[in-house]
Amino acid sequence: MTLLAHERYCDEIVHQVGLLRSLVTSGADLSATVPTCPDWSLEQLVRHMGGALRWVELMVRTRSQEEIPEKTVPLHGGPDEQGDPAALDAWLAETGELVVAALREAGPDAKVWGWAGGHTAGFWARRMTHEITIHRADAALTAGQPYEVAPDIAADAIDEWLQIIEWAQRTLPYDPARDLRRPGSIHLHATDGSAVLDAE
Repeated sequence: MTLLAHERYCDEIVHQVGLLRSLVTSGADLSATVPTCPDWSLEQLVRHMGGALRWVELMVRTRSQEEIPEKTVPLHGGPDEQGDPAALDAWLAETGELVVAALREAGPDAKVWGWAGGHTAGFWARRMTHEITIHRADAALTAGQPYEVAPDIAADAIDEWLQIIEWAQRTLPYDPARDLRRPGSIHLHATDGSAVLDAE
């Protein structure tokens, strides 16, 4: 599958951050347990997502050639106030602006540390698009809100997931992805008819 344009990923991050912010300020219970990530509350999920975006922003902005420890990222954990939707929203808004500005300024080919074979800012634009798209689904489920994602983003997320599984199987012999090594195939069919992906 052909990658989406770098700007498409950046635009989707902006969109997804906006949707996540709306959920945070909708009156959702920030202490509610996330059914798909039961070790986290909704607030912890949001802080995880924002922290990941801030971590990527710092690596891309500085063109780091090695992994930056998360504990060194300014405001990685979010605002000091716990259970405060306004503070969480303001932090998330700033986070989204920072990461998208860094990704756009860098462009897709800027060399940046990465994993899964990706060592460019473009890798991180794609990875963060799908990280926030999936975690927003987790958040929407927790809050009992509807969830939709654009067909091109959904198809690209599946493609990226298959690539990550292949990378893990090839390079991480003790990763749980090794359990997927068996004969068979996966058929994914979009109900709107926009795409069909087959993986052997």
